[in-house]
Amino acid sequence: MALKKVFLIRHAKSSWDHPELTDMERPLNSRGQRDAPQMAAALANMDPGLTEFISSPALRAISTARLFKDRIEGALKDIRIETNLYLGNEDDYLEIMQSTAPEAQSVAVFGHNPIIEYFAYRSIKGFSDSIPTCGILVYEADINDWVDLDWNKLKLIRILNPKSI
Repeated sequence: MALKKVFLIRHAKSSWDHPELTDMERPLNSRGQRDAPQMAAALANMDPGLTEFISSPALRAISTARLFKDRIEGALKDIRIETNLYLGNEDDYLEIMQSTAPEAQSVAVFGHNPIIEYFAYRSIKGFSDSIPTCGILVYEADINDWVDLDWNKLKLIRILNPKSI
């Protein structure tokens, strides 16, 4: 078996300054633009070989993913956009992770609350915390192929949040 890593990332803080924008169009605010590169640097230290990025189509999630991708040297591939990271549930998040290319050793998935917290409740026995904006759940799974990922194989390693970095 191989050790695969999953980084489940809540988008950075978004702006509510433009009420005319749809939820999908909300950009990051200044705090989000500051936090994302700092969190990306922390993630790069944990996994400098991270190349797989998957994001919700919402602007705030894609913008967060781009800021992360810009800070991680090995990130050569495009960001894959998955609608179900915006509209779906925690099972959809797991299915999207399962569709990662087998050769990838790690994947960063950029999504939204409350689904990220539902994912945590489902994957971590007794979990009751909240995940702040730009928070990262760091998981490992002892699998050879992403298609074999399931709820029982996800092992939480740590939770990172901007206030702890």
